[in-house]
Amino acid sequence: MRDLRCAKLFPKGYELVSLDAMPAYNYMMGNRESYYDYMNLNDIYNPGHEHSVERLKKLIMNLNDEGYDATRVLVVNGKNLIFDGVHRACWLLAKYGADYEVPVLRIYGDFEIWE
Repeated sequence: MRDLRCAKLFPKGYELVSLDAMPAYNYMMGNRESYYDYMNLNDIYNPGHEHSVERLKKLIMNLNDEGYDATRVLVVNGKNLIFDGVHRACWLLAKYGADYEVPVLRIYGDFEIWE
């Protein structure tokens, strides 16, 4: 888990951060305000985005009740940037810690914006 990276939205744009710097992880570790603030930021810069506190709560409840479905892999690029599965990865990090290993689907292509 410690090698995974995420694109986190800031007022001046996206920056690459470690998984433990993501608001969803902070929420799972008890800092609820971090995720509320992040949703407000997304409302400003990404109107109509699909994320919400309610969806995060539902995901956490589902993962706690049913466990992680390894067939829904995390999708990353060649530099371990998560393209799909950040919230699931945050849950795995919160539950199992930074040394936990999980299979990923690695895709390669022209992603120079994140190089």
